[in-house]
Amino acid sequence: ANALKIAKRSNRIAQIASQEAENSEDSDYVNQIINSNESLKLALPSMIQTAKLLAIEPNNKEAYLMWTNANERLLNSIANLKQSVSNT
Repeated sequence: ANALKIAKRSNRIAQIASQEAENSEDSDYVNQIINSNESLKLALPSMIQTAKLLAIEPNNKEAYLMWTNANERLLNSIANLKQSVSNT
């Protein structure tokens, strides 16, 4: 259930970032947002897959490490996107 909430929120963040890029006339700013947004979109499926694996095998240490790494990549992607949007 938590992975679903994270996925929904991440998708919402990506959607808002896309809108921000559409509303800007600064091509460098737009490219920065688009690149950061793509990174977020690529990190999300990995987090979902590893969360499913961990839900199936909660005692699997390898699954836990994979999930932790996927979450870290997702959080870093969100932080990079936030920084990109803030650079106006």
